[in-house]
Amino acid sequence: MTSSLVTQWQDLVARAPSAGARRLDRDAERLYAATRRALAEDPVVRRELVLAFAAAGDAPLARWLAGAVLPPGLGASTDPEGFRAHPEVRLSATELPIAVGLALSTDHELVADPAFRADPLGWTGSWIGGTPSVPRRAPDAWGPPVGSDGRALHFVLQVDLATEAVNQGLDRWPSTGLPDTGVLQVFHDLRSDGWDDASAGAWLVRLVDDVDDMVLADAAAVDRITPLNPQLVATCPSPAGSRLAGERAERHARAARWLDLVAVRANATDPDVHALTPWHEAYEPVAPVPRLRGFGRARGDHPELLATLALRLPLAPGDRHVLLLDADLDLGPLPPGAGGAGAEARRRHLEVWMRARDLTAGRFASTWAVVRTGA
Repeated sequence: MTSSLVTQWQDLVARAPSAGARRLDRDAERLYAATRRALAEDPVVRRELVLAFAAAGDAPLARWLAGAVLPPGLGASTDPEGFRAHPEVRLSATELPIAVGLALSTDHELVADPAFRADPLGWTGSWIGGTPSVPRRAPDAWGPPVGSDGRALHFVLQVDLATEAVNQGLDRWPSTGLPDTGVLQVFHDLRSDGWDDASAGAWLVRLVDDVDDMVLADAAAVDRITPLNPQLVATCPSPAGSRLAGERAERHARAARWLDLVAVRANATDPDVHALTPWHEAYEPVAPVPRLRGFGRARGDHPELLATLALRLPLAPGDRHVLLLDADLDLGPLPPGAGGAGAEARRRHLEVWMRARDLTAGRFASTWAVVRTGA
């Protein structure tokens, strides 16, 4: 069965340049259906098809086989049932919940573009590091926000939600739960880890509504700005928090890796996107991109996190905690006694949480940030 299917795919690819569009579409759909049936019925067939896909490299055969062998990752945010029903996933909505998030991929094309450096706001309103944008009408009155200890907070990132709501599609944007106006900005003191009383007031999340005429708060910091190319992607809970076992746990882990890869591939400006997938033996996990909303990498049953959120952001009946930001950032070494071993423990994983009702109401002052020293 498998060798026959591969041969049929090879024949289809060979005929594609000269075949009529209607005939090609009909034959392709027939082969897709046959391949999916084979994938669902026989793991040996799946293995051999994946090997054929891997061996094809960047050849046209790989692109055709990908549509049959791999789950529809790019469409997972609009058709989660289709993703879960794929023979390589086959998990229920309870076993593999899917939520839409905004992946904050780096825009590599703009990083070193002199035109961008000369006028960042002429290109985008979303970036990591450097300096925030502020209303032009009162730039001199702006100063960096300060924490509860009176020290200035460091600018982490900002995302132009108004622009992204249009860029990503006004019909799809509500699925993120984010506002469709303003620029969301995040600040942090880069010292506190969020696990104790001393962390209160060590960060700030704010929505800047007056975005029609903005300037950089510190024009000299333009070289430290890394522009973003946000993309709507599907997310799922981390396999680390899954209660599944055996084959279903393996499927969950593979599906989670695939969705992480899709988040990277969705950013067409990234030159370092390889052709390997979690279905290749040589696959190496990609570094997750920062994201707003969706599922992060936190364990859903992480007792310390759940206890911290219950204490810092107590819930009213019917409310729940939602992840606002999940990002790997270079926040420097942890001080001794702050959840790590001094300079050896890099404070690299930042999560910002809030209540669902606060997010709906735009109350971004009511957030809690935690920093993890592990993934």
